[in-house]
Amino acid sequence: MILTKQQYESVYWNIPDMPDYSIFFTEPTSDEDFIMNYVTSKLWRLNNIYSIINKNGTRIKYVMNYAQHVVYANHLRHPRVIILKSRQRGISTHYLIDYYDDALFINNITIGMQSYGLEESSALLKRLDVAWDNLDPALKEFMGLDITKANTKALGFSTGSIIKIQTSFRGETLQRLHVSELGKIANKNPQKATELKAGTLQALAQGNRAAIESTAEGMHNAFYEMWYAAVNHIGNRSLKDFLPVFLSWVDDPDCIITTPQVITEEDELYFKEVEAWLNSDDVSFINLEYLTKVSLKYRLTNPQKWWVVAQRRELGDLFNQEYPYSPEAAFAAVRDGTYYARLWREQGHIIDDGIVTQPDGTQHQAAELYEPALDVHVSWDLGMNDTMELGFWQIHSHEVRMVDYYYNSGEGLDHYVNILRAKGYNYGHNILPHDIKVRELGMNKSRLARLRELGVRRVIVLKRSDVNTGIEMVRKMIPQTYISATKCSRVIRMFGRYTKAWDPILGVFKEKPLHDEWSNPADMVRYFAMSGLWTQKPKDNIPTDRLQNSAREDYAPIKERSQTNVVDKLAI
Repeated sequence: MILTKQQYESVYWNIPDMPDYSIFFTEPTSDEDFIMNYVTSKLWRLNNIYSIINKNGTRIKYVMNYAQHVVYANHLRHPRVIILKSRQRGISTHYLIDYYDDALFINNITIGMQSYGLEESSALLKRLDVAWDNLDPALKEFMGLDITKANTKALGFSTGSIIKIQTSFRGETLQRLHVSELGKIANKNPQKATELKAGTLQALAQGNRAAIESTAEGMHNAFYEMWYAAVNHIGNRSLKDFLPVFLSWVDDPDCIITTPQVITEEDELYFKEVEAWLNSDDVSFINLEYLTKVSLKYRLTNPQKWWVVAQRRELGDLFNQEYPYSPEAAFAAVRDGTYYARLWREQGHIIDDGIVTQPDGTQHQAAELYEPALDVHVSWDLGMNDTMELGFWQIHSHEVRMVDYYYNSGEGLDHYVNILRAKGYNYGHNILPHDIKVRELGMNKSRLARLRELGVRRVIVLKRSDVNTGIEMVRKMIPQTYISATKCSRVIRMFGRYTKAWDPILGVFKEKPLHDEWSNPADMVRYFAMSGLWTQKPKDNIPTDRLQNSAREDYAPIKERSQTNVVDKLAI
């Protein structure tokens, strides 16, 4: 599949000395032209002179697909890349041909290739027989190419270069390295993953190319740690640092079918979660060109949705592991320590509110989650050294609606109070954790006193409570919870990622949450659940005609709780 010109320019942007896009379509005019302008181009060679056996068992010419171009381009930008991928993107095949090409056209280099088992690694080497047997004899003769060594562990060439298959390369000197399925290696044999860092990577000469690729195989192994070390890197990357590359099913052109499928409510929930992430501020890695853009928002196409339905039917719970849409979803899919992931996927509600534009250009108002006739309650997570989280909630009938959300860091309380004023809601209660009363170091007042000075009224201060008790209250609240996809996408992602901490010594999850970027929004949601507001009947009967967006009224009334987690309720 040859890239479009737009794709070519977007994938290879800002990389010097790239051939003109026309090289994919033009033919050499002479032997001299072939030698000077074609065979000297690695990108041309990778798309013209090698053969592989495809998944149908047919010999075909190797032509790079979109994902293979992405990893190749990123390797031109930085010598070490770590690749988190969905299934069937052809990455192992790419590096097999890429490094094979280096062995044929570069003298005296040693290439190391490692998979999660010696048998799997040797199978990679066997696939090169097809590439060699179908290489143009005239090119072999012109280049003086011949095989000088061939067994199950090594393939050597007359260039002096050699491809080796081993489980460790300690003591070697490598110029190329490819490690396939590090997640599986780390889970099957953690010592091999440790040896990769301590031995194999140390054998790689600085500045030479290394590629580590895997599907996500859990959050408590070496691949997970190396991936997030690369993602969270700050500053310029040294030659020993890895550049992260994520390959989602969303921009895989093969992830479509043309046969319409029946889409369930659970499917729709998944689609809304994907689209909320695609339209969030922190989306990266994805080539959005494959998606439909309506009303300035990216949407999955119908053929993509039908493929998801069919693939989920075939794979069941394995779908999210094998075909993640985002890096976080890749690891969350196999986190058996998540608190809410399965319950949220099955019983949560995502509301795609706002103006929706259809493909034919017509527009309509989607279900509006915010109801002006209802008070907006605010739950606060008062981060000290990390983020401050504000959740904006409304309650109507059985529904707990999260209509808005804001988070930031490094700002004073006055900043957040100004955010409340700017949003202009009719506020009900402000729900605050128990430590709001603690006096600040170097100050003679608490943050509660400071909020009062800033004009915050109707405060609920929660009593100290066990975290797991609050988590259980969130679980009870989830089936009644409706969240705005437009304004609360980070909170939606939290429901799938909030997890228990892992004990690497005992190899089990601890009975306490992991403190990471998801624990802050999780605390904010937990505080609202602990307030008990969502379990109580409204004290004011609002006429139905005042409710612009009222939900169905055919639900049994919720029993009023006789006790809540509130210890200080101040109507100021």
